[in-house]
Amino acid sequence: MTPYPNATAATAALNDSSSMASKWSKLNTQITSTDFFVPHVTTPYNQATTAYGNDTPTALSDWQNDMNDTDASLREWAQAATKWTDSEISNDQLATATQKVQQDIAKARADITALQKQ
Repeated sequence: MTPYPNATAATAALNDSSSMASKWSKLNTQITSTDFFVPHVTTPYNQATTAYGNDTPTALSDWQNDMNDTDASLREWAQAATKWTDSEISNDQLATATQKVQQDIAKARADITALQKQ
């Protein structure tokens, strides 16, 4: 993606079905976090808690919480990316949103490592 110099250029790109801005907009309206979250977080979490029963490790709940945070930060990143292409936010602001996603993913990975050690 690339930032557009002004709102007029961004609007023109959104109206051009072959542009990345138009494709990004279409993707954002078609895919919801539920498309990812339920099969990749909720269902495995439920299966794991059933398997562990009363001995469910804390790291499993931590993982679910960190995946909730990841989901939220991904949505915030998508909003930031859209604002960045519209030249509404700076490269640094987009980088901050990107770092938040990376941090949340790192926490979830650490939870998985902790689960593997139990």
